[in-house]
Amino acid sequence: MLRIEETFKEFLPKLGIILPVIIITIIGYLADLFTLKFLPLFVNSIIASIVADFIIGLMLSFSICTSLAGFLFTIELRQEFSILKDYLSQAVMFGIVSGLFFFIFRFIPFSIFLDALSVSFLFVLYSFTFKGKSSIGYSLDWISRAIGQDFLSFLILYLLALLSFFPVSDIICIPLGAILAYNLRRDLS
Repeated sequence: MLRIEETFKEFLPKLGIILPVIIITIIGYLADLFTLKFLPLFVNSIIASIVADFIIGLMLSFSICTSLAGFLFTIELRQEFSILKDYLSQAVMFGIVSGLFFFIFRFIPFSIFLDALSVSFLFVLYSFTFKGKSSIGYSLDWISRAIGQDFLSFLILYLLALLSFFPVSDIICIPLGAILAYNLRRDLS
């Protein structure tokens, strides 16, 4: 429980990191709404669903990136987006892969639980990316070892990822998940 308490204590003084998440979330939800409402008028609804899943994946990826940038470097809005621009290629790649998982999982009952698992992995992957190690294989190996050391923190990380799919709670859950994943990587590596 100590690591989770530490995460909250580190989050509260940097509450300003939620501002980019709010901006990205609003833009993402508006784009998603527009895609699902108007794109089916021009193309197949399955294509509209794929585009909407990719938008959600990109939104989550950008939100995690700016949250971690605000936590590690600065809480100034302009600088957080500048750091996002530095990591844009990874953020887009992670967002597209997440969107692909969201689309694939869409055909499975209770897919939100699998979507949350992919967002949990995204949290961990960003904690390695900001330290120069963005290998997916290395991250998966580390997760399998670290879960045995602190299962409770990973369970809470999963719950934060699950809650990040719901409006309003996502504004707090995404930064908390990013900070918790970074603390896990720092403490268990």
